Amino acid sequence: MNSKCRCQALQRSAPPLVPLPVVPLPIVPLALSLALPVLVLAALILLVAGPALGQPDVLLKDVLAGTAKPADAAAPGTTGTDAAGMSAAAAAEVAAVAAGNNAFACDLYRKLAGEPGNLFLSPFSISAALAMTWGGARGQTAGQMEEVLHIPYDQQRLPAVWAHWLESLNTGAEPSTERARREDQGAPGKSYVLRIADRLWPRKGLELVPSFVEMTRRDYGAEARELNYGSDAEGSRQIINAWVADQTARKIPELIPQGMLDRDTELVLTNAIYFLGDWQRAFPAKATRPGPFFTGSDRSVEAQLMEQKGEFGYALLPDLALLELPYAGGDLSMVILLPQEKDGLPALERKLTPADLEGWLAALQERSVLVTLPKFRLRSHLNLGKTLQAMGMGLAFTSRADFTGMVASGGPIWISEVVHEAYVDVYEEGTEAAAATGVLMKRTSLSPTAVFQADHPFLFLIRDLRSGGVLFLGRLADPSGG
Repeated sequence: MNSKCRCQALQRSAPPLVPLPVVPLPIVPLALSLALPVLVLAALILLVAGPALGQPDVLLKDVLAGTAKPADAAAPGTTGTDAAGMSAAAAAEVAAVAAGNNAFACDLYRKLAGEPGNLFLSPFSISAALAMTWGGARGQTAGQMEEVLHIPYDQQRLPAVWAHWLESLNTGAEPSTERARREDQGAPGKSYVLRIADRLWPRKGLELVPSFVEMTRRDYGAEARELNYGSDAEGSRQIINAWVADQTARKIPELIPQGMLDRDTELVLTNAIYFLGDWQRAFPAKATRPGPFFTGSDRSVEAQLMEQKGEFGYALLPDLALLELPYAGGDLSMVILLPQEKDGLPALERKLTPADLEGWLAALQERSVLVTLPKFRLRSHLNLGKTLQAMGMGLAFTSRADFTGMVASGGPIWISEVVHEAYVDVYEEGTEAAAATGVLMKRTSLSPTAVFQADHPFLFLIRDLRSGGVLFLGRLADPSGG
């Protein structure tokens, strides 16, 4: 594995957290216990999927499969706007970009899945930071990045589509405290906080191409602040990290590690995303209890298991069970993909493609389910440079890179590293998640109640139900940490 990945489950001062157990029984009632590493991917896809849904010319299956077609104009009879005020044509374009994001998410996750332990990331944040960077790339450098990121539009059109997507996602609420939503209740009309921010950090005196500066400011909301990397690299690092911490309610306090910036640093591009939302149906705190989470066929750790019975999206398939937990407001949800076998997560991860995911999600149906889910906190630190090079965008990391659409003079610059950190906290009332990415550039019918018990490793994701885009993605292998 080329990427450097450090992921850990964070310990609470309260009782230990429990992973999600799922054990399906072949008879009614069905029983699902989440106790093995679970697929965090499902929850992330739900977060980014929103804006495209409900549009006559955009099918959810196309969004999830990565085959949504770009649209330059609205089809006849589809000139209206969606609930977010987005036209049908704009929603179709956002769906195409979200589909590309999801395809990149699946590709990247499969590359990282070989690392042991828990894993959590925001493919959305990584895509956003690299999309800004791609806007200044030219020639073969741009072509390789476009292919890896599954970008469906040219450099003139893509930034405007991203602007629509960011506007539809951002609630505008400041994540100023650990539980910001409880103080400000989100933006008007929203019952959650979802905040996305971008920033450019050029070296003092670096001559950026004016059109690049204007594009990133207008479409990504990325203001530029000059820093003196040559004489104060450590101070510059602290300024960038402080900005990221502010944007993420201090959940990402140190995106850029000490020693990563130096006198050769020319530019850093950053993206930060923060989410805080309550479940549509909270888990009763009094029902939470300690129980086993199976980290293998014959191994288990103790976790804090939440439990509730209610109507949820549920599917029982030959190799896995799915559960969809909506967040208040109806725009976002978490989907849990639980393998039938306690040691079945690696096989499930190998099948993680947009097409397979589309088929799994299409099987979800509302029914009465008895849910058991572990409380957990995860944090992942990733250095993605070698992984992205292995995925096909190697030229951007060499002195032969062409970023002449970004820097006006002074010789070639290239990407030295892409750093990413992500955090998630799943508890009785809801979920808090945050992530940040830095691109560092240098120069040289009535049915019986089903039971869903997540007590073994699983995947999970958070997605936007409107656009179909995946915002966060991960797996829980061991909720006890280590």
